Amino acid sequence: MNGITQYLNDNSSALQGLAALVSIVLLIPSAIVFVLNQEAQRRALKEERHRYILDRYRSFLELCALYPNLSLEGAPPKRSLSEGEHLQRDVLFDILTSIMEQAFITYSDARGSHKKEQWRGWENYIDLYFRRPDYLEWWRRVIFDGNPQGYFKPGKLQYDKRFEDYVFSKIRSNFEDFNAAGILDEFMPPYARSRDSSLKPARDPA
Repeated sequence: MNGITQYLNDNSSALQGLAALVSIVLLIPSAIVFVLNQEAQRRALKEERHRYILDRYRSFLELCALYPNLSLEGAPPKRSLSEGEHLQRDVLFDILTSIMEQAFITYSDARGSHKKEQWRGWENYIDLYFRRPDYLEWWRRVIFDGNPQGYFKPGKLQYDKRFEDYVFSKIRSNFEDFNAAGILDEFMPPYARSRDSSLKPARDPA
């Protein structure tokens, strides 16, 4: 008995190291399972976001089909819209912009080739709308409240700050030329035009 005690005393450090090693080895499977579960949850979340965006986009297309007179898919309408049609268009533009924001958050910083390809498709789609004067007019009137120069700073709107920064880079490329030429005013609802005739061309903030 004394021999065993003496052996344990003489090799206590080695035995403690061995016990620690055994504990680590026993924890490895649990750590692997945890990492795999985390990765599976991350992938499931991304897939859920992907399905959510697709479902909302399909719903938007269905609404476009229900209201073809608004010409939301394609060139802006050539004829003047009625007050009710303007209100319908404003609601649909709001839905579309929310979908764009979700697509930006989900795909813009993606690393996989498939996700990057999805983002390129969305970016091309977004570019089409930011070249539409009726959509830019909606931004000026509804989102910027008629004063674009006061909002060209991320964080002042209700959207994700990164999305705002991205959107502003898109708007700046077309907004001022359209606005200065009065093209945006052509797409302003009559009730909004009569309510506020003081809209001025946007300028970069000092």
